[in-house]
Amino acid sequence: MSTNRRTFIRHSLVVLGAAMASSSSKTPGRTASSSCCGGSCGSLAVSATGAVVGTGTIADGQKDSARGGGLFVVPFGVYHRHFDPPWINKFPDDPLPFGDGGIAPAEETGFFLGGALPIHDMKLTYDLYVTNGPNLSTSADSAGQLNFDDFTDLNNGKAVGGRLGFLPFYNLEVGYSAMFAQINLPTFSNTNAFLQAVDLNWRQDVEPLKGALDVRTEWVWSHVDRATFDPTGAEGFGPLAFSNNRYGGYLQLCYRPTKFDNKYLRNLELVSRYDILRAPSSAPGGDREQRLTLGVDYWITPAIVLKSAYEFDDKKNGEDQNALLFQIGIGL
Repeated sequence: MSTNRRTFIRHSLVVLGAAMASSSSKTPGRTASSSCCGGSCGSLAVSATGAVVGTGTIADGQKDSARGGGLFVVPFGVYHRHFDPPWINKFPDDPLPFGDGGIAPAEETGFFLGGALPIHDMKLTYDLYVTNGPNLSTSADSAGQLNFDDFTDLNNGKAVGGRLGFLPFYNLEVGYSAMFAQINLPTFSNTNAFLQAVDLNWRQDVEPLKGALDVRTEWVWSHVDRATFDPTGAEGFGPLAFSNNRYGGYLQLCYRPTKFDNKYLRNLELVSRYDILRAPSSAPGGDREQRLTLGVDYWITPAIVLKSAYEFDDKKNGEDQNALLFQIGIGL
């Protein structure tokens, strides 16, 4: 899937209608369906002309809910759902676990339900979903990895998951996410995946610093059952048996001098982020990569930001990719 299409899906607020289907046809840009098993595998099909299953809003502190179906941003962690649009993300790129080749889902085809419940001065948020789920890669260079970009289902199993968030204070939220899915191809042995994530978001005005601190962290664990790839050796890299246990996360700390008298200084923001992604060395593409990113943002308006950053990269295998990054984020 192209980056442009992925960006459009994440940043749009359109919810496409969805229906359960088993079809062997596929029209690019309109319908995603399944052609495996002679049409016997159930797949959630998305049509650009479908009707909205149901939507609502999660009102602050109110008993309200959102529900619907189609191609939607999965509530796994909070980054993809709330922070990756370029006019919201404080960095020019994504954290490793949430970027291309990462271990966290972004968009899925299926049905979702979410809401919020007030608990005195606190709040509990919940999200549940059923989707086609990711597919298992069995090729030589990516065996054991999960493909989140194929929106058709290659088996009869569905992915189920959700997230619970707790806000003890208005400016602090902690959350836990999980997803369970059957991921194997019809011709492959039964293989399941279990993904978990924790997140924390905190923002605080600090008078001695004459500004605001923004702290955010997310950590993801991805477990794929032990499986044997290329069991006959026909593809030239097997038989290779392993469990693919990967993990990664990021921690970012940002400071904006919001209480300075000079308006130009008030529009500046100092940003820093540490992120890491680790895959077992026994798996194809196994590596440990960690980065430190330091940068300065300038907010022209709340929805227009100029970003500059330098990224220090450290890989266990392969060449480090230090980079000077620039980006303009515009929200329309």
